[in-house]
Amino acid sequence: MQTTFTIGIGILATIFLLLHRYFAVQHDEREPPIARSSIPLIGHIIGMSKYSSYYYVRLRDIHKAPMLTLQLPGTKMYIVNAPQLIAAVQRQVQTLSFNTIAAKFSQKICGSSKEANDIVNFDILGKENSTSYLLSFFKAIHPPLMPGPDLDAMNRVMVSRVASSVDDLAASTPITIDLYKWLRHELTLATTESNYGPSNPFRDDKIADAFWKFEQNVMWFFIDVIPPRYTVPSAFRARKVVSDAFEVYFRNKAHESGSSLVQARYQHSREHNITVEDIARFEVGGSLATLTNTFPSTYWMLCFVFSDPAVLKDCRNEIARIISQDVGPDGSNVYTIDLSDMKVNCPILTSTWQEVLRVCGSGLPVREVLEDCEVEGYLLKKGSTLIMPTNVIHASKEIWGDDVAEFNHKRFLKDVGNKRVNPAAFRTFGGGNTLCPGRHFATTEVLAVTTMMLIRFDLQPTEGSWPRPKSEEVRQCDQIIKPSEDLKIRVSLRKEFKAGDRWAFVLTDSSNPVSLTVEDS
Repeated sequence: MQTTFTIGIGILATIFLLLHRYFAVQHDEREPPIARSSIPLIGHIIGMSKYSSYYYVRLRDIHKAPMLTLQLPGTKMYIVNAPQLIAAVQRQVQTLSFNTIAAKFSQKICGSSKEANDIVNFDILGKENSTSYLLSFFKAIHPPLMPGPDLDAMNRVMVSRVASSVDDLAASTPITIDLYKWLRHELTLATTESNYGPSNPFRDDKIADAFWKFEQNVMWFFIDVIPPRYTVPSAFRARKVVSDAFEVYFRNKAHESGSSLVQARYQHSREHNITVEDIARFEVGGSLATLTNTFPSTYWMLCFVFSDPAVLKDCRNEIARIISQDVGPDGSNVYTIDLSDMKVNCPILTSTWQEVLRVCGSGLPVREVLEDCEVEGYLLKKGSTLIMPTNVIHASKEIWGDDVAEFNHKRFLKDVGNKRVNPAAFRTFGGGNTLCPGRHFATTEVLAVTTMMLIRFDLQPTEGSWPRPKSEEVRQCDQIIKPSEDLKIRVSLRKEFKAGDRWAFVLTDSSNPVSLTVEDS
């Protein structure tokens, strides 16, 4: 019996070693150093599953190299740990491609037809025709999202919708709300109203609920080793509910009353012979981009500000300086805030926003290595994947200083006392040719909500203390850490103001956006 057991173990060990040798990819000494795993073949996969994007922070802390190689079954992955290497990666757009990754992911996420996928994949690198679908797509959607009249129009609809929600909340105070749920509902409506106009499909709670059902299971659509119709059938059906609603929206030409952004997306797809059915499918993916990060960002913004009396006081004092006061016909006080002033004259508030993004950012910008190439002396091999984890850069003591693990709401103020940081080290919105085009809209939305909540209300958890983001709550596909559970908050009007006071929030223009990235400078 013992002999049989020993022989069995020996056979299994031999099979494992043969598999490891078969799947192992040869390593050139010119490549980044290998980050070895204690468990051959699958160790890194286990680590990524357990720690998500924070696994790469652990590897950086152990190996302390600007770039690392992870050997995975049949392939390899390069991890970039230094901002100067990120800048070098962004310059090699033909050999280190985002477009090929974007095309693969969009097709998995949206469930588009083969015909639409062929159009998206045609000349994806722009070697034959610079007007190919994917390359011209980004050019088409940038103008409506850049500072100007189109963005102003979207912002004003959003601000009006948020202000109305805050008025309703004020009328119900004192009240206890689930903060995360409330923010998700209100910001979903505010964002989609500004984009889709009076026929906004998300006005129907059934559509909004279906979208969030799909979003919560989106990782299964990324992986799709087993088709998601089998692994997450309810989410698969939910995606169909949302795309069907968008198809009705477009067939009714409702986009003609929507924003310049939705019109630009529709027009671009039609010019490339994408059917309305597939445009509706792509719009589900577009909704992921516009909706999934704003409300968790706002949630953490409110948590960090209200949990610290010093931060709360600093931000409120700034906002107070941009309030204008008048008296209405009925004798009530009328307070007006121009949110354009907020973006220019509230540097502590905007620094706090950037610090929230630094602490809570968890994105994984990805590139596909299409040809052997060099980055700052490192050889990268064709067929590999390269990632630039946001939190690796954001959690670096060498970049941010000894207080990197602390929340410093004044970190981004341009004062002499602050450590000068490589501008490329702030990674939440990406950079180069993959810089997030919606960063100005998202920033205005988060700062608008924060301003309204700070100036009008006192917030306090009904139990315990204010939460902090936890690394174990991160999904691989999240750009911002999402909390694992909601937070019950007691909302009450500030004593400095009267119940009958009226508030007006306006936006004159967006010609002075908040500078968030090196490209905005």
